[in-house]
Amino acid sequence: MLYTSVTIANILADHKQDLFSNRSTSELHRIADYSTHMRTPEVSVVTGVRRCGKSTFLRQIGVAFSNQGNIHYINFEDQRLSRFHVDDFRIFFQEFLLKVDQQQPILIIYDEIQVVEEWERWVAELSSKKSYKVFISGSNAKLLSSELATLLTGRHRDIHLWPLSFAEIVQNNFRVGNVEEVTTDQSTSAIVEKRKLFESYLTYGGFPRAFLDQDCTILRQYFSDILLKDIIARKRIRHIDAVQEVGSLLCSTNSRIFSKRKTATQTLGINLLTVTKFCDYFVDSYLFSEIKLFSRSKRKQIAGRSKFYCVDPLVAKQTGFYYSNDSKYWILENHICNELLRRGMQVHYWHSRDGYEVDFIATSTNGRRIAIQSAVSLDNPEARSREIRALKHAMNELDINQLLIITENTAETIPLENTVISVIPFYDWALGFGRDHE
Repeated sequence: MLYTSVTIANILADHKQDLFSNRSTSELHRIADYSTHMRTPEVSVVTGVRRCGKSTFLRQIGVAFSNQGNIHYINFEDQRLSRFHVDDFRIFFQEFLLKVDQQQPILIIYDEIQVVEEWERWVAELSSKKSYKVFISGSNAKLLSSELATLLTGRHRDIHLWPLSFAEIVQNNFRVGNVEEVTTDQSTSAIVEKRKLFESYLTYGGFPRAFLDQDCTILRQYFSDILLKDIIARKRIRHIDAVQEVGSLLCSTNSRIFSKRKTATQTLGINLLTVTKFCDYFVDSYLFSEIKLFSRSKRKQIAGRSKFYCVDPLVAKQTGFYYSNDSKYWILENHICNELLRRGMQVHYWHSRDGYEVDFIATSTNGRRIAIQSAVSLDNPEARSREIRALKHAMNELDINQLLIITENTAETIPLENTVISVIPFYDWALGFGRDHE
């Protein structure tokens, strides 16, 4: 046996101390609701990109449960667990049970479980025991979704975390229990504070450490860790230079059309299928979302080129090659895309027959569609006219009457034929204003 009883006891004690350590001054709490998960027997699966706050979220759950029963918590990023085998789950759990009152409820939390080969076997066994509540987290979509879909059909519930949303940053900054308390506060001081926070959000993004430290340089390390640990190592990639180049190009063209074929044949000189596979790896690691062309023809939608949006635009800015005079535009557009995806909407981009582009055609769960443009400002008459014309084409060609322009700091209503275009600053829209459009 690789781990002795003493070693196991030390590891579990260290992890429990870490779970309950006082980090109130260095962590931002998440809005994600876990209360309904606590009342259900299914395994709760917390997914998201590395360093987005999954461990903090799991600590929130552990602290909330601490007075109700016993907690078995393991964080598999601990180097002492680098040789952890699936059979060690049972050994660690037995050591835990020896020291607790088994008549009390038991909460099991496994953080970054995807590093353990065949972990799904143990989780499937736990899921059959109604007396335990299990939360697991991981940083790779395929690892968690494919195995769980096979082994835990109907016995797992998903919680997907992103880097901090603007609403979460506002909620933490104002120290309120519900972000709606801030949304309804339209005093001058509250508006000024929200605008200051939005400037920080545009500058530092939503990764907790980068935002708290007001320093984006750590984001380069995050990108490197995801590339090396979640893509190169786990996928056993031999063409390391090629996958690194694809990652760099995705960052450099973030929020813009990305041609896989051109990247393969003209830029890298490799097979198109290889580029497509590498792009899928970046999506599976939650680093990018792939947004496809909106079309009522499935064939055209599949054949159309994609846009890739980074999980946090400041990662792309730090890692790719941005031009300073337009980076704010791409960052704003990227934040809008991520917020739409957070809200559970299907997101596409669209081209009109006359060549006008609409940044987003977003479809809600009830089937309602909204056409959205991103614009830092509408001060330039030519840019203003272009945004309005594109939305007009979307209205006429797609029969969409919900039209929205999201800006840095402009609010107005623009009449357009039988409807209106609502213009709203991101910091208001992200806090809930304009939800009636969705």
